[in-house]
Amino acid sequence: MSSTYLSLHYHLVFGTNNRVPSIDIPWRSGLHEYMGGTVRDAVRKYISNQEEYHRLKSFREEFVELLEKAGVEYAPRYLD
Repeated sequence: MSSTYLSLHYHLVFGTNNRVPSIDIPWRSGLHEYMGGTVRDAVRKYISNQEEYHRLKSFREEFVELLEKAGVEYAPRYLD
């Protein structure tokens, strides 16, 4: 039986003017730690609120909303 799947991948690239390496090594490691922590905190918060969130909106409702927002065509019969 077929099904509909959604997979999002993000690749962020930061660059400097003319690719000049203007971030020194100690600062760079701190930046990576900060960015990793920011993403980790957001994911942790999302996960910790999931149970309460899904009392208001089912997984299926949220999934359909994401598909429609992304412009993904899907067959509703495969979501059940």
